[in-house]
Amino acid sequence: MNSLFRNALEPYWLWPLMALLPLAVLALYFLKLKREPVEVPSTYLWRKSIEDLHVNSLWQKLRQSLLLFLQLLLLALAIFALLRPGWEGDRLEGQRIIFAIDNSASMGAKDVEAENRLAEAKQHVIQLVEQMESDMLAMVISFNDEARVVQNFTSNRRKLREAVEKIELTSHTTDLLGALQLADGLANPGQVVEVESNVAIDVGTGEKTTLYIFSDGRFDDVKDFSLGNLEPQFFIPLGESDSGNLAITAFSTRRNENRPDERQAFAQVSNYSAEPQTAVVELSHNGKFLDAQEVEIPAGDARGVTFSLIGVTSGKLEAKLASSALTAVGDALEVDNHAYSAVNDSATGRVLLVTPGNRLLTTALATERIRRYGEIEIADPSVLTTKEHQDLADSGAYDLIIYDQCTPEKRMPRSNTMFIGTLPLDWRTVAKPTVANDTDASDAESDEQSTEGEESADTEAADDNKDDSDEATVEIDRVNNPQIIDQAREHPLMAYVELGDIFIRASNIVPPAIGGQVLVESTDGPIISIAPREGFEDAVLGFEVSIYQDGGEYPNTNWYRRYSFPTFLLNALTYFVGQSQEGLDRTNLPGRSLALRTKSLAKELTVTGPDGLKQTVKRNADGTYLFHDTDQPGYYEILDKDQVENRFTVNLFDGQESDVRIATAPDDNPDDIVESAAGLKIGHVEVAAQGARPARKDLWRPLLLLAVGVLLFEWYIYNRRVYL
Repeated sequence: MNSLFRNALEPYWLWPLMALLPLAVLALYFLKLKREPVEVPSTYLWRKSIEDLHVNSLWQKLRQSLLLFLQLLLLALAIFALLRPGWEGDRLEGQRIIFAIDNSASMGAKDVEAENRLAEAKQHVIQLVEQMESDMLAMVISFNDEARVVQNFTSNRRKLREAVEKIELTSHTTDLLGALQLADGLANPGQVVEVESNVAIDVGTGEKTTLYIFSDGRFDDVKDFSLGNLEPQFFIPLGESDSGNLAITAFSTRRNENRPDERQAFAQVSNYSAEPQTAVVELSHNGKFLDAQEVEIPAGDARGVTFSLIGVTSGKLEAKLASSALTAVGDALEVDNHAYSAVNDSATGRVLLVTPGNRLLTTALATERIRRYGEIEIADPSVLTTKEHQDLADSGAYDLIIYDQCTPEKRMPRSNTMFIGTLPLDWRTVAKPTVANDTDASDAESDEQSTEGEESADTEAADDNKDDSDEATVEIDRVNNPQIIDQAREHPLMAYVELGDIFIRASNIVPPAIGGQVLVESTDGPIISIAPREGFEDAVLGFEVSIYQDGGEYPNTNWYRRYSFPTFLLNALTYFVGQSQEGLDRTNLPGRSLALRTKSLAKELTVTGPDGLKQTVKRNADGTYLFHDTDQPGYYEILDKDQVENRFTVNLFDGQESDVRIATAPDDNPDDIVESAAGLKIGHVEVAAQGARPARKDLWRPLLLLAVGVLLFEWYIYNRRVYL
């Protein structure tokens, strides 16, 4: 009975009153009306008067009446509609419900009956919302790489429907963990997480909450997550396991390896289907066709094509897949059929080498290939004390500063740096211990004043470091003859750099700052490291190339004799200077914040998005402009006083999103033609896929429309009876 009917009339004692309504209608037809005598001028009306007297006789037999039948039918339809009849489908379960709807890029796939997967998910959720009883509560969450609450817990079905309709498709990637954490915080309000053990502890009573997940499953299983009061009993996968898709998964510009003064465009096309495909990639510049290339792509593989950009100086590049290939594969996703790349003016970078006269280093930096990346300026360490240099360093005028056996005077520059034989300022200091009490402070002060010489030295040191009173200098650990045992070959600075046969006489041990990486490890510790700093990076070589002693220059390593030494310096110029000059040419993922660095020193810049809307971005203290609104794939222009300062692009280059095929579970029955969708694993909980069954279909709306039709027909019959 519950599968056919759902009560919509509460409280239940109203049902007996509803049952009395048909009896009331019948009573109207038995009711004997009291009439006053009326004189009539014609005998024509006598027959009608006698008929009225017969009708109002309580004890006479009830005559057939079409109006009575229609009125009873109207009441029957209304009562039947209140029972909310329907046939079996996916039923809404639970008293507290969370609907989690995936609106990432892959949900735009058009392999479903609705407009796309997101539209089908929204239809399904709305059908479930219509089944809510008055004592149920539900909320709506949308998630991609970030999750947000669209509608808080409510029993108002109208609000829930409107919230679901407002969810829009994005070009973001997918992360189920964020949605689970958000739902967990709402379902487990009485939990706190113990910092040391990372274990959730109940501090209050929570309520069981049923979680519905509507997604295509383009994400990995969630590990090490405790569900608590969440009950993710329903995962509804959307899409088909055999959906085909061609996608541009990489598109960038780079210098020609053989001709560094020329650029090339590189595009990678991936085939997410079960058959080999032939794709045609078309290239355009500022909307004008440039070139096209055909590429054969095996099933489940990727292939690249390269275009020459001779004569292309700056502007907007677009690569797109020809429609013929998309039709052949039955391409399900549109957003990855186009890719964008920005070509900015190829100005050379500005590099400053601060050295006491290192001939080995200056000779290695004097090659023609290195000079293509930047103009090398050489200065003595004494320049670090001048106001002119400090102003240039603070303004971000340099793309790279190389400090050979020296360090900046007061603060780090607003540029990338490389330190040789010394440490950056940020790496040379740690937090100074806090004085425990006044007695200890007094004892320390007494000790400092024990001798006049010590007092003078301490006073001078305090004056020199009054701006860094909360920091203490770290002692540099220096070792002799360190042996290299490992290097991070995957980092761009170490590409094609072989260090197995070099000798180092002495070196500092340089553990990286927070967030950094060891590039070269020795038997005594790291000797080359790199770490980020406020939008820049600092690379540190613990050993000197040459040492100055007794008025002469003596090699500290034989590395300068190896091919790997100029290769390392070329990598440094390519990585640091090329990144500054061409970093905006590279693509960015949708939804990711960007730290824009330009040559402009303006307090604010304007960024124009693909939709033409302009946003003002203010300059930060570190000289960067932090931009957040990167949701739309396409071109973005950075304007300074209405002049284009630079360009960057946003693309969906994510194989997980472009592979729109629904994952399938292992088939235990090889004779089963229909493959079942794979479920989810959240922590230690397996959540099976529920299939693509439709939601329960209610009939109360058609019944009410039929009742309105009966009412109109009854009105028509009544009027015909009166006036005919």
